[in-house]
Amino acid sequence: MYKKLFFLLFLFALNFAKFISAGTLYRPLQDDYIQYWAYSHYPNLYEDVIKRIGILNVRPLAGICDIFIWSRFWGNMFIALIIITVLHFLSAYLFYSAFQKIGLSVGVLFFVIYLLHPLGFEAVYWISASSRIVVSMFFISVAVWALAHYLAKPDRHYFGLFTFSNFLGLCFYEQTATVGSACVAYIIVCNMVKTRSFSNCTKYPMQKKNLLVASCLISWAIIGIYYIIFSKTGSLGSRSASFTTKITLSQIMCTAKAIGRTWESGNILFYQGLKENRFHILFTVLCTILGISSTFFTVDKTYKIRYKFCMGVFLFLVSYVVHILIKAEYIPYRCTFASLIGLGLIADCAGDVLLKNNFVKFAAVFFIAFLFASANCYQADCYRKIHEADAAICAQIASQLNETAQRQEIAIHHLKELYIDVPEKYEQYILKNVTSSDWALTGAVRETTKDLKIKKIIPVYD
Repeated sequence: MYKKLFFLLFLFALNFAKFISAGTLYRPLQDDYIQYWAYSHYPNLYEDVIKRIGILNVRPLAGICDIFIWSRFWGNMFIALIIITVLHFLSAYLFYSAFQKIGLSVGVLFFVIYLLHPLGFEAVYWISASSRIVVSMFFISVAVWALAHYLAKPDRHYFGLFTFSNFLGLCFYEQTATVGSACVAYIIVCNMVKTRSFSNCTKYPMQKKNLLVASCLISWAIIGIYYIIFSKTGSLGSRSASFTTKITLSQIMCTAKAIGRTWESGNILFYQGLKENRFHILFTVLCTILGISSTFFTVDKTYKIRYKFCMGVFLFLVSYVVHILIKAEYIPYRCTFASLIGLGLIADCAGDVLLKNNFVKFAAVFFIAFLFASANCYQADCYRKIHEADAAICAQIASQLNETAQRQEIAIHHLKELYIDVPEKYEQYILKNVTSSDWALTGAVRETTKDLKIKKIIPVYD
């Protein structure tokens, strides 16, 4: 136990160290100004935000948390980032504990992939995304943990915790809801058909299992009906317009190519991270200790690797079903986060086969963790620079606004979408400056001036 705790302690430290380039402050980006400053400053939250903007029409709990929880941290958003990062870490441990409970032992590579993979950085750092994605995944991990314990020892407390957290996990983000539902369904079905994949599950009357099925079906039905009724209205209604239940081969291939481009573009992050990382000594120390401690992180080998591999592949593929249904031709980095649980299981299977020698295990964990940490550090530095450019531009615009200009739509010329130099492959995926859209620019200027009455500010790219 103490050997695993030692590994997790330094992984926890490395999980925070990846933000070091951004400093000790959180740097708001794009939607942050609207969701965490503007919403909470409207005089009538129900009429102005909930009803007029329609923030609860999809992802209902995300909208509620924006107003009543995360916006309270404005001015101290780094505290919110700390909370979300802790939830991220806790979700990793709960998944690990749940998988162990059902007999699918996981090791160090699962943690390293799920917590540190650089394609998941945006989903954790950008609070407009992490307040949905990471929080949802945390509730899903609680549900899976409770489910695993219920299968091992049927108890109404585990059942109640599973039902509650499973439903909450569905109300934040569509992609994580899909992965969470798939994970829960996979475990329940494997247990019901009496496969030997989950060796630690207790045999008990079918009525107990039927309770699980009924709980899931009711939760899925409630959230499904909710989306059918409200998803095409409100501020995110346009995103539902492309949704289709008819899936064609060309549609699958189109989205598959988009997924491939996203993952392939991640290679540039590794190169830039190694090239521009200013914290080599810190990461070397942390990754060395992490690599050494990983050799003491042992797992119970009373399982068959193929079961873990099949589950990993299943969850990885399922994470992109939503994108196929909306005919996505572009997959942003934040949308890869949900797939990391599947990728982590797949990588762990590879580790079971290849990392049997302690020196090889140390070298592999050190190299992967160092590569990931450097890539994350590079992204944190990029977002720091983007925020600083946003602040300077908004201050300049605010200084030139007079009383008349504040009450009418105005166009700002000679702007660019991105004010930092990054490689072309990364430029397609990095979050742009607030100058990339009228709503982002308007929200940021309103926050700068502390004036919600400012009309639309339209960026013009001359």
